[in-house]
Amino acid sequence: MISVYGSTIVGMDAKLVSVELDVSKGLPSFNIVGLPDLSVKESRERVRSAVKNSGYSFPKSRIVVNLAPASLRKEGSMLDLPIAAAIVQHSTGDEKDLSGFIFAGELSLRGDVKAISGVVSIGFLAKEMNKVLVIPDGNRDEARIIDGLSYITIKHLSEILDVIGGSVPPDVGSLEPLEAGSPNYPVDWSDIKGHVATKRALEVAASGMHNVIMVGPPGSGKSMLAKAVASILPPMSPQEVMEVTRIYSVAGKLNGKLMSLRPFRSPHHTVSDVALCGGGVSLKPGEITLAHCGVLFLDEMPEFKRNVLEALRQPMEDGYIVVSRSSGTVTYPARFMLVGAMNPCPYGEFDRCTPRDINRYFSRISAPLLDRIDIQLIVNRVSIKDVGKTVGNVETSEVVRERVKRVHEIQRKRFSGKGVMYNSMMTEREIKLFCRLEDDARKLLDEAFEKMRLSMRAYTRVMKVARTIADMRGADEIGINDIAEALDYRKMDVLIWKV
Repeated sequence: MISVYGSTIVGMDAKLVSVELDVSKGLPSFNIVGLPDLSVKESRERVRSAVKNSGYSFPKSRIVVNLAPASLRKEGSMLDLPIAAAIVQHSTGDEKDLSGFIFAGELSLRGDVKAISGVVSIGFLAKEMNKVLVIPDGNRDEARIIDGLSYITIKHLSEILDVIGGSVPPDVGSLEPLEAGSPNYPVDWSDIKGHVATKRALEVAASGMHNVIMVGPPGSGKSMLAKAVASILPPMSPQEVMEVTRIYSVAGKLNGKLMSLRPFRSPHHTVSDVALCGGGVSLKPGEITLAHCGVLFLDEMPEFKRNVLEALRQPMEDGYIVVSRSSGTVTYPARFMLVGAMNPCPYGEFDRCTPRDINRYFSRISAPLLDRIDIQLIVNRVSIKDVGKTVGNVETSEVVRERVKRVHEIQRKRFSGKGVMYNSMMTEREIKLFCRLEDDARKLLDEAFEKMRLSMRAYTRVMKVARTIADMRGADEIGINDIAEALDYRKMDVLIWKV
């Protein structure tokens, strides 16, 4: 019996799979056991053709391949290569010890080794177990960004004997430095004319990674403002870079480089709840996970299906999502900055709709979901007079990004070792420790709680936003002006639901 190591992806993690090959006398057959899914079962024909077309002999005997542990469901085509490696080794009659390798790759009928998804996660597994990773040449760029990983890439199954024989020295990965200089975003902060108050609110949101919703008539610049938010977010930390890189590797969307820029995802309003939250047959990550550490922009929010919007409530609160299907349960990170945009009514203008029309339109966004959005803005159209005032006197994204970066650094020092990175992530424990209010600020907040009929969730979120505003001016305590500005950002609580 021959045993080699392969891997399968479960959520964000790679799991080690022992591929055991037994060839015995009997009628020719080829069976794979050990809870394989359909794609793994179909590998029998791919492996058979690839082995023959690579110049090796395929055993005309009873073949059984066991994938251990049998309790773990195996998915995907990445087990083609370890199964073929075991059969090729048997056909040569030279049973070398292959316990120092982990094989992962898909085979074509001609024997070509095709690229797979999830190589970054598999690479971390191989590095942790001190094994050499053997992968397709198409995944070389993903493997080389893992610092200290020993890996070998092959283009065709005919090269496998050289790998097994030890004549191919492994390469060693190294963490690539992050891109220097100013990134090139499609919309720069300086491209936006007017909207001084809105831009201030969005800078506050970016500084604390707070959720935002903008309400305004068509053509008022909501989409452009949302796209510009990504340009003022500072670079991710090394930990965030690797988290996002792993996500895109598992999703099969990695271009072979570290994800050094924060993601900006903008799904269409026809998106399904599975596409947004993740799932499907292979339990792939959805849009909210692909937006991890970045921006999730939902344009025309009331046009999204109700069940799709409601699915956001738990991830917005917890920063992760648990996807449960009949095939299994996985947990994906989902710590994103939600930026929503919508018209005030079906006709686009407040003065063209009756209060009943407005309430009916906004009822598509539930109060519990709105309660989780820290900053709620009314965006009006820019007058030509305002455009003239701002021409040649607008800050660039680079300037604003430096200010936001300084506020992020304040928060990281404050929350060091507490599992919290930004003010928006604070729990009740952190709020008690770090949200000290001046007496007049406390009085104003308590009065607003009664008059605006805020929920306790909205009450704490006002304090989180006020903490960010205080950080922007370098203050330890939250003052009355900080609370007043944070309360002013709850416009929909006052203007919409009270219509």
